[in-house]
Amino acid sequence: MLHTGGDLGTVCYPLPAENLDLRRYPWGFEHAGFDDGAWSAAEQRPPLPDLVPTPTAKVRHSVVMPQAVRSTGDGRIVVDYGRSWLGGVRLRTKGARGAVTVRYGERLDDDGAVRYRTHSGNTYSETLIGDGEDRSVQPWGLRVFRYAEISGLTAPVAPSDVAAVAQIYPMPPTAASFASSDPVLDRVWHLSAHTIRALNGNLYVDSWTRERLVYEADVYLQQRAHLCLDPDPSLGRYSTTYAVHNRTWPTEWPFYTVLAVHDAWMRTGDSTHAQQVFDSLLALLPDRYLDPSTGLIRKAPGTDSTLDSDLVDWPPAERHGYRFGPVNTAVNAIAAAAYQAAAEIAAVIGRDVEQARLTGIASRLRNSISTLLFDDAQGAFADGLDEDGALLPHDSVHASAFCLWAGVPTPEQADSAAHHAHRQGLRCSVYVAALLIDGLFAQGHGDRAVALLTSRGTRGWAAMLDLGAGSTMEAWNERIKPNLTHSHPWGAAPAFLALEGVLGIRPLDPGYRTFAVRPQLGTLDHAAGALPTVTGTIEVAAHRVGRHIQLDVTVPTGLRAVILHEDGSEHCRVPAGRHRTLTRSAEHHLDVHAGGLGSFPR
Repeated sequence: MLHTGGDLGTVCYPLPAENLDLRRYPWGFEHAGFDDGAWSAAEQRPPLPDLVPTPTAKVRHSVVMPQAVRSTGDGRIVVDYGRSWLGGVRLRTKGARGAVTVRYGERLDDDGAVRYRTHSGNTYSETLIGDGEDRSVQPWGLRVFRYAEISGLTAPVAPSDVAAVAQIYPMPPTAASFASSDPVLDRVWHLSAHTIRALNGNLYVDSWTRERLVYEADVYLQQRAHLCLDPDPSLGRYSTTYAVHNRTWPTEWPFYTVLAVHDAWMRTGDSTHAQQVFDSLLALLPDRYLDPSTGLIRKAPGTDSTLDSDLVDWPPAERHGYRFGPVNTAVNAIAAAAYQAAAEIAAVIGRDVEQARLTGIASRLRNSISTLLFDDAQGAFADGLDEDGALLPHDSVHASAFCLWAGVPTPEQADSAAHHAHRQGLRCSVYVAALLIDGLFAQGHGDRAVALLTSRGTRGWAAMLDLGAGSTMEAWNERIKPNLTHSHPWGAAPAFLALEGVLGIRPLDPGYRTFAVRPQLGTLDHAAGALPTVTGTIEVAAHRVGRHIQLDVTVPTGLRAVILHEDGSEHCRVPAGRHRTLTRSAEHHLDVHAGGLGSFPR
């Protein structure tokens, strides 16, 4: 039934083209009792040893109707499914004879045709040979697409004739939400949330379009977004376990595996997986590179794509001129966060000796970074140290971004570094932008964080919408990364930045037993959202009322909220209950009110 060869994949993986001759197709073979005389008799084989069930839910087929179907007038039909999906088109042939071509793409060319020859190397074009009957043909392979272009059909086409069949990892449909006074931010959040829902697949991979490989930093970011939409950690654990045993090349990438295991424990309260992989996590930490004289990681920076080479950012053009040296600020900051995370895991699983050792390393790393790597003259973190221990003469946005995110700076350094980073803007990749904005929120600089999150320039998630992305992209545009794809779930950071940053919903104890609510609205007039946990859904709404900020917080049974001022200081604790409504003035005064939303003095 295959009438030609062909490969839809890239240099990273093969994907056989489903070029089908429907005249030779064994219709009905999927039903019990089918026999066309060509099937050989079944043979009994011995059972496979050591079979265990996959510890995740099963990917399911979901029918997606087009949002628009357009005829080009030259025999082609262009279908827009509104957003990106993973799967293919369920095509009704309607009596077609001869060749019917189906092409897929993540975007359109300037002339409105589907870009089926992607920049990542895919050639998403397949051909069916019709048999004159009204057939429904559904592919089995995975393509990532927002658009389809079909030629060779002669009968009029209804939307149901060209519906997509998406392969989707099951998630709760409505538990998570976000809405604000900025409609573009809302669109960015929905784009990000859709990316996770549609492109999780059965494993966290860089992109189902090009590489289909597991990278540790991608797993960390994708899991953070996923767990803000769905409290089930199964897919994240499965992907993290793979990453534990299959590290990739950059120095700092394995550190993110430690952070991902820690995150899953904090958000679920279940330390079983952390205990199972703890010794493997220890092997991923860079003990061998710790300099006894300073406590910093000191090593040759290496070259791109060699084992234990420092990455900082990718592609290299997004490094903002980063200067590499034997002491790399970015690598040290990420390591400090990983050692601290490992120490907290050690404490909960009863590994007291390791907990003390790891805590000491993390503390010394933070102190040394703050003392030795901060450039007082520039008010920012330098990129690192040279061979003689002097500061490298460059202060990239990356150095300060990673330090803010890792919680390294003193309060004074944090204020100065946040100003420096915000002034530079998003002179970094989508990956580092997520950590920069997360770090600004963590350090109480919500005004700067919201400004970057809602950026309307050529860099930012809003720019992805302007380019017609159906899911989050791996780079801000094709000029920066000519081989980019529009389908990278790790790029969906706004899914967690809105809920954990703008609304400030973060676990303080494992499983959200105690959680923070620290809204940082920046220029927003209001924002509201819901974050599902294993216990129940946390809901927070924040509104400006004159000089006050009014909060409405829903605390699930068994949990407790800690209301924080924007500077991180505690105001009050709220036990479980249907609602607690509070107001905060510009002077950081909070009053607690029972019941629903009310009116408060300006």
